[in-house]
Amino acid sequence: MKILYIGNLNDVHNFKWMSFFSKKGIEIFATFEEEKGSSLKNEVIGKYSELGIKILSPITTFSILNPANTIKSIRFLNNQIEKNKIDFVHMLFATHSLYGPFLKKPFFTTSRGSDILIFIPVFIRKTLSGIIWKNLYSGSF
Repeated sequence: MKILYIGNLNDVHNFKWMSFFSKKGIEIFATFEEEKGSSLKNEVIGKYSELGIKILSPITTFSILNPANTIKSIRFLNNQIEKNKIDFVHMLFATHSLYGPFLKKPFFTTSRGSDILIFIPVFIRKTLSGIIWKNLYSGSF
């Protein structure tokens, strides 16, 4: 089995998810958003490499206002899914699930406190695309 993770690679919780499955013999690939990944340190990359976790090039943040970058990231993800024969995608932040409907494999999202309690409400209040989220988010509870 092969899993592609999308998340902040500096986050200890995300590392725990990936390392757990890697130690079980599952092949793990990981990518991250460009602005969050730019601060990846060699020691972080080394931790992933020691477990055989393959770090892919970064993607851009999903953006309705910048569709060219979003489409580029979708193509990149689908190319990696095909090239590496990924079985499914595990997204480690709620907003990453926006990529899900455009991917060629099943996906699921793990969200934790900050993405639900802080990020999504702020996103709803401060962005034009928040109108979409507001309709989805309000129907979830």
